[in-house]
Amino acid sequence: MRHVLVVIDVQNDFVSGSLGIHDPEVYIDTLEAYLKKNTFDSIYYTMDTHDQDYMHSMEGAYLPVCHCEKYSEGWLLEKRIEPYLKSAKKIEKTTFGSLDLANAIKENEEGLYDITVVGLVSDICVISNCVILKTVLPNVRVRVIESCCQGTTNEAHTSAMVVLNSLQVEVVYD
Repeated sequence: MRHVLVVIDVQNDFVSGSLGIHDPEVYIDTLEAYLKKNTFDSIYYTMDTHDQDYMHSMEGAYLPVCHCEKYSEGWLLEKRIEPYLKSAKKIEKTTFGSLDLANAIKENEEGLYDITVVGLVSDICVISNCVILKTVLPNVRVRVIESCCQGTTNEAHTSAMVVLNSLQVEVVYD
């Protein structure tokens, strides 16, 4: 049985850039420790990817902060996490969730048993991708490592974990 890790948007703009999280060093320490001590059959990661027209998009109208413009410093993976993703499969996405991610896992992971999700931000992209994974792969166990995610606020993060749990995504508190 296959065990897959999905790392959502651990990019500079979400860690310490224009949409940076609080306590980025603590978060990266926690995520790096998790990646060091666990092994997976496959790893996928997403990269939020925008172009210069972002501010004219629907997302840009609601979140008017330029971020993750392709090839910019903010678009790049966080340097300490990047080595753990060297052999992983990259999925660029232009919106919160990625059907391409779920379909790639469905097509490439025969005998899949579970998917573990970590990343940023829990109340937007993490929750969106978990919903898509559960929709495309309804009989696969999906779980989120709570300490390896962070939200736009602590309250939003907590709410996202509650909603994920109600959607039959296992939230692992460690």
